[in-house]
Amino acid sequence: MKIKVLSLLVLILCLFGCNYIQSSIDIDDNSVVLKENSKIFIYPSPQPESLNLEEIDGGAKVQIIEEKDEWVYVKYSGGEGWVPKWYVLSDESKQIKDINSETRVLNQDIWGSLYPNGTKIVNLKKGKLLTPIKEWNGWYEVKIIVYDIPEVHIAWVPQNALSPVNEIQPIEGYLLSGTEVHEISEFEDISLTNSKNITYEMNVFIISEKDDYVLVGANGGWSAWTKKNTLIYIK
Repeated sequence: MKIKVLSLLVLILCLFGCNYIQSSIDIDDNSVVLKENSKIFIYPSPQPESLNLEEIDGGAKVQIIEEKDEWVYVKYSGGEGWVPKWYVLSDESKQIKDINSETRVLNQDIWGSLYPNGTKIVNLKKGKLLTPIKEWNGWYEVKIIVYDIPEVHIAWVPQNALSPVNEIQPIEGYLLSGTEVHEISEFEDISLTNSKNITYEMNVFIISEKDDYVLVGANGGWSAWTKKNTLIYIK
């Protein structure tokens, strides 16, 4: 009786072990190494309009679960999500480099891409402020100021499409906490209204200018007049 029980246990362990080995083989067959990079963004869905992104180390080994258009769904140690195919299928060996660059301004209308020379994902206008965070082979990965959610806030653009802020008039900027504003729509009413000081830093776009003032807008339809010299373009 003990022999039969032992034999049954051995059979069960064998079957379990065989299944485990087969599972490991399947994982290895679908595994790839991500392009060399410090960090790669992991998207919650196969679309670029997302603000809450996870990150994974470049060069990490991942398991491809699914492919959809320009995206692959991957599992890795610690999580899962979508990444552009370029990061797993590109045969380019050049490493993506982190850069510490101040904000720059677009010198032309251009489409931002999902990856270098890749799918166009966001229409960017001349004067848009962009902050380069990575560079690769004549391209910058940039952070984009956004005003709605969800919206594309990361894209790739050619390096030659960006200029120093003092060379091109920006169409947006930043208001620091404490900036004095007049929350009215008509410039002529400034002298008739009390000003207020904003209590947090704001990303704003320029609507119009008059004398020493500029009318700016922000999230949720907010707008106000402020002195031109209070609007900054580099943080």
